[in-house]
Amino acid sequence: MAGYSQFLNGIVHLVLNRFNQLLPLLEQIALKPETTLLQVPQFFLFIEQLVFPLFLEFIAEHHLLGLIIPVQLIQLSLLLINFLLPQSAEIVQLFLGILILPFYANGSFKAIHIHHGLQPQADAWARHCQAICDQWNLPLRVLKVQVKDRSRNLEQQARDARYAAFAEQLADTDTLVLAHHADDVAETLLLRLMRGSGTDALANMRALVKRQSYWIWRPLLKSSQSELLAYADEHHLSWIVDSSNDDRGFDRNFIRHEIIPRLQARFENVLSRLSHSAELLQADAELLVPLIENHFEQCRTPDGLSLQALTAMPITLQAHVLRYWLTISGHASPGNAALTEFLQQLGHHENDADTRFDYSSYSLRVWQSTLYLLNPSREMAYGDYVN
Repeated sequence: MAGYSQFLNGIVHLVLNRFNQLLPLLEQIALKPETTLLQVPQFFLFIEQLVFPLFLEFIAEHHLLGLIIPVQLIQLSLLLINFLLPQSAEIVQLFLGILILPFYANGSFKAIHIHHGLQPQADAWARHCQAICDQWNLPLRVLKVQVKDRSRNLEQQARDARYAAFAEQLADTDTLVLAHHADDVAETLLLRLMRGSGTDALANMRALVKRQSYWIWRPLLKSSQSELLAYADEHHLSWIVDSSNDDRGFDRNFIRHEIIPRLQARFENVLSRLSHSAELLQADAELLVPLIENHFEQCRTPDGLSLQALTAMPITLQAHVLRYWLTISGHASPGNAALTEFLQQLGHHENDADTRFDYSSYSLRVWQSTLYLLNPSREMAYGDYVN
C-alpha cells in the first residue's frame, strides 16, 4: 500500500513540476470562460508529450509496477477512462496497455467461457472462444452450466449458474472483467423499474464492485453497443451474435427492441440520461450502506441471522438487511413483492419447516430462531465441459 501511495504521489508531482507548461492553457480558459480544460486541444498534447513520458519514466525508475495490485490498477484505469477517453482514446489505450502488459506477460490473464447449452450453436460458440484465445495466447476454461427448470425465469437461472461457475474459478484476489455496456445499464434500469425494485437494484451495474471474495470490473459502461460494434468492425474483430437476443418474448429483449428505440425517437441522449440516473441512484444507495451494515451486524450470528433481531426492525429495514446479506454472499435479490411476502411470513411464523424461501441459486430456511442461507451443491450448479 505504501508503494501505491508513492505511485499516486509521483503522478501529482509530475503534474505540479510541469505546471508552467499548463499556464498558457489556463490563460486560454480565462479568456473564454465557457471553455473547459478538456476542450483545449493543447491539453492533450501536453499530456502526451510531457506528462505521459515522465510518468512512464517515474514508474520504471522506482520499480513501481510490481507494487500496483490489479484492483488499484483498475481504480486508476477507471479514473483515466472517465477523464480522458471521450477526447483522447489513443492516450488511454497506450497508458492501459503499458500498465496491463506485465500482468498479461506473466500469465495473470485467463479467460472463462460459460457454456449454457441453451442454444444449438453453444458448442460452436465454445470453439470460437477457444480460437480467439489461441490467437491471443490466453488460457481458456470452458465450463458447462445447467438450467434445470426452463419453465421458470430462464435469464435469472442462467445468470445464477454462470456466477456460481465464476466463483468456483476465481481466487480471493482475482478480478473478473465483464463487457457490460451503456445499453445494458439502460435496459436493466427500465426492467427493474417495471419490477418495482428499490434504490439499490435500480442503481444496477457498478464499474467496480466486490462480489464474495473477488472483484468485478466493467470497463465499458460508458460506451454504447453501437460504439462498440463500430470499433469492432473498424478493427476487423470477430464476434458471436446470439439469436435469442431477438426473441421479444423475453422482457429484456422487449425493452431493447421496442421501448428504448421509441424513447430515442422522442428524447435525445437516452442512454446517457438513463446511465446518469443509475449513477445518481448508486450514490443514494451508498449513503444507506453504513446504516444497513450496522443493523446487519446486530442480526448476524455464526450461522445466519437472528430471527428475533431481524423481525424487531421495521419491515423496510428488514428488506434492506436481507438484500445486503444476499449481495455479500454473491446472490441476486428476489423481487420486492416476493421478499415482502417472505418477511411477513417470518414475522408470523409458527412452524420452522413451513417458513422458507426458494430461489434458483439459494434457499432461506428457519431453524431454532435463526435464518439460514443455504447454497446448492457444486454438482447442482454446474459441471465441467470438455471440448
